[in-house]
Amino acid sequence: MIRPALLSLAALLAPLSAPSSAETSTAETIAEEPAGEIVVEGQTEKQVREFLWRTITPVSGRKVARRDDPLCITFDNIDANLEGQLRARIAENLTAIGSTLQAPGCTPNATVAFPRSASAFVGWLRKNQPQVFGALYGAELRRFVRTPRVAYTWHYLPEKADQLERQRNNSVAFVRADEAAGGLAGQMGTPAISHSFTVIEAAAIEGLTINQLADYITVQALVMLEPEVRDEVPQGSILRLFDTKGANPAAPEEMSQVDRVLLGVLYREGRGSFSPNAIRAEVARELAKGARE
Repeated sequence: MIRPALLSLAALLAPLSAPSSAETSTAETIAEEPAGEIVVEGQTEKQVREFLWRTITPVSGRKVARRDDPLCITFDNIDANLEGQLRARIAENLTAIGSTLQAPGCTPNATVAFPRSASAFVGWLRKNQPQVFGALYGAELRRFVRTPRVAYTWHYLPEKADQLERQRNNSVAFVRADEAAGGLAGQMGTPAISHSFTVIEAAAIEGLTINQLADYITVQALVMLEPEVRDEVPQGSILRLFDTKGANPAAPEEMSQVDRVLLGVLYREGRGSFSPNAIRAEVARELAKGARE
């Protein structure tokens, strides 16, 4: 049974009406390197680069989104003991990349729910609380819900949601203002993830370990990934924890090297460039360097 708190996810977006401040910095220039045949957890460097190319995509202004604030998670429809164990593991993951997990009682910026039917619950949200999908274009949302599955994750970005709302309300004025500001990128600046939503079917977590589930939640909360991409995801990635029908029996026991390097690069302290090419190239280089050592 889903607790009432789960049915008011839109309320969590109330403090997000004002766009986050844009982060400005000097762009780093990182040249692409030729893809060799270095094997990383069973994948060639070329295959890893293909994964990065398909999944790490710019949200606006040719920049990749990430979180600006420490993670604060609220869990729903889950045993208190299990929640405590998940929090402990997630905190370890965040410490490894120089971040922290806020204590319960903080203002949530990540929601993890375990309803009886994930697809039915997402469909209910789409009909009754469309605000939680406010940062998805109409076509994006239709693709997102098109295939029923047991696990869903999406993110809310105030800058993008604000633009989409103005575009829906006055398309002509939006286009003219967008052109005057140098396009959508000129108005939105560096995008920031202010909230993430992860919905996992309750029955699908049976048999999973704490590390598997916590690592999956960690990656999904911190990185915006293309939901339809699967074939390119490395076999060892924790992103393969679920398929459309349930838990993947061949899933890894924890985050892979690819997963950890991706998080480390994206959340590196002092990062100045958030261009997808810069991040893809840095991840590929770090993985290749580790494979050579």
